[in-house]
Amino acid sequence: MAADPISVRPTKRCIDDLGVDLPDLGLPLNEIAHSVIASAQSLPEQRDAGGAERVVSLSDRVWFKVKTSDHRAAATELGSGEVPDWTPPTRGAWWI
Repeated sequence: MAADPISVRPTKRCIDDLGVDLPDLGLPLNEIAHSVIASAQSLPEQRDAGGAERVVSLSDRVWFKVKTSDHRAAATELGSGEVPDWTPPTRGAWWI
């Protein structure tokens, strides 16, 4: 059985900036229909393969670029001390 893929979830601010309505509680945030959110889902694999592009102008943590044809965003992975222990390893660590 394959492991669950790592999800990259948008913050409330990201959802607002994209002009997307908040989904009901039955839809995971990483499944919201928007090109930025869909594009960000490949970011953990790109980073692991050395292909993710860093945002060098941000220095508070490591941020990666998320680009679509008409949108730009940044995503980051939270450290183990920033994610509650009860959070599944495939959720809650990556945020747009």
